[in-house]
Amino acid sequence: MSVGAADGPTDVMTVDPGLLAQQRAKELLNVGDVQAAREVINEALGTSRSKHDLLWVLADAEFADGDLQAGMRYLTEAVAASGGDAASISTHIQALAKKRLWREALMVVEHLPNQVRDDPVVRTAVGDFYGARGC
Repeated sequence: MSVGAADGPTDVMTVDPGLLAQQRAKELLNVGDVQAAREVINEALGTSRSKHDLLWVLADAEFADGDLQAGMRYLTEAVAASGGDAASISTHIQALAKKRLWREALMVVEHLPNQVRDDPVVRTAVGDFYGARGC
C-alpha cells in the first residue's frame, strides 16, 4: 500500500509561530518600524509557546520607542515567564546594563534568587556588569 500525496510527509517539523513572529519583529526593529514590531509580537503572544522569548523582543521595541518603564516591565515579565532561570536573569542584567539602566541592573544583581546565584551564566553577567562599572 502506498502513501497518497494527500497524506503528506510524516516527518515535517512544525515551527512555533512565536519564533517566526520574533524574527519578523526583530527585522522590523532593525529598520525602525517599532509600531509594526509591537503589533507582530502582541498578536503572537496569544498563540505562542515561547512567550518569554517574545517578551524580550517586546521590551526591545519599548526601549526603541523610548518607553523605559514599559521596556523594564517586559524584561521583568520575560524573566517571570521563563520561570526565573539563570539564562533569563543573566539576559535581564545584560539588557538593563546595555540600556544604561545601572541602578535597575544593580537591583537585580543585589536580589538574585539563591537557586541561580552561583550559576556560571549569572556569575558572568554579574562580573561583566561590575567590571564595566569599574568596580
